[in-house]
Amino acid sequence: MDVRDYVADAIARTRTGTLNMVEGLTPRQLTWQITPEANTIGFLLFHIFRVEDYFMRVLGAEQELWRRDGWDQRWALPEPPADVTGIWFTGNSWTPEDVASFQPPPLDDMLAYAAAVREAFLDRLRSLDLSRLQDTVWPRRSPTVTVVRILQMVAHHESEHNGHIGFILGLLPSSESA
Repeated sequence: MDVRDYVADAIARTRTGTLNMVEGLTPRQLTWQITPEANTIGFLLFHIFRVEDYFMRVLGAEQELWRRDGWDQRWALPEPPADVTGIWFTGNSWTPEDVASFQPPPLDDMLAYAAAVREAFLDRLRSLDLSRLQDTVWPRRSPTVTVVRILQMVAHHESEHNGHIGFILGLLPSSESA
């Protein structure tokens, strides 16, 4: 097993957990907030899937599926700030107002995007040159963000947010089931 196999296995196991948690959630459940400042499950799913797509670009993909396949035209996002950067379109730096105003697309549509991103990410992962794991790939962010660091982030990012989703599900009032 090399690092590519390890990352592929780790992200597959995490995705299974994500899918099990969100299976059958209603639009109301996807947008329910614990407090007005809290993230929603719909936002967290959007963020998880967008970040994985963004990381493919960092690893050298020509374009994110978000733009290439027109997902950016299908999903309404809050109005971006004037000084917007690409990372904003992953949900990073969103204000509580942005999160509250985000109406996630139907769950099936988000999961279709997630599946397309995952397939493309696995293709990118399989093509990685293992001799270049220590190459810096995100110098704007930090000279220490290497290929291996991106792979670590991909392997852990969704898992971290699964804890958030589980927490929200645990507090979801039964009145939000309808």
